[in-house]
Amino acid sequence: MAKPTVRRQTKYVPLTQEQFRERFFARFYDPAFDEVKPELEKVFEKAWDGYIVYRKSPRKNPRVRALPMLNSSCRLNGSTLAPGFTQPRNARETGNRRRGY
Repeated sequence: MAKPTVRRQTKYVPLTQEQFRERFFARFYDPAFDEVKPELEKVFEKAWDGYIVYRKSPRKNPRVRALPMLNSSCRLNGSTLAPGFTQPRNARETGNRRRGY
């Protein structure tokens, strides 16, 4: 039996600032963005700083902020659910009728 080839990850090479600038501004090629070019430059500088420093998102749990209107009456078995939704009790209620699931 032939020995399988081992694939290795390639070394991470960050984009240069010019490459990053080109990719960033490619999304704003529409002439309507020309009037907000100075603001986009400021946004680009912040985005570049976050990319090159590899700053992680400060938002730890976005689900908590996205669903502030839920109260304890909307919780079922410790998980947060939208009002009116419940967790299925078994596979038959989920529509998955295959054996063993």
